[in-house]
Amino acid sequence: MLANASGVGVFGDVAETTTAGISDSIISCGAVGVYTQTSIAGAAVRVSVIRSTIEHTTSAAVVSNMGSGVILSLGNNHFTDNGSSEGVLTPTPPK
Repeated sequence: MLANASGVGVFGDVAETTTAGISDSIISCGAVGVYTQTSIAGAAVRVSVIRSTIEHTTSAAVVSNMGSGVILSLGNNHFTDNGSSEGVLTPTPPK
């Protein structure tokens, strides 16, 4: 994904868990690299980022939630030249 307004967004608008995986990808030159958003309490969003690059974005990761959201980084990603992120990027060791 190159120079898009937003990279990958995952939304939860029901009281269930929504999961997504991003692997072997490049997200570059956009406003946001990866973001989660929930609109109601009880909704949960989990995004795993594996072997990917996020570069030259305004925010590499944004977690915006009324429910629960998490962006997991397996630790084999390359994040560089990004602005500040909102929320927490959770490092996860490989299994």
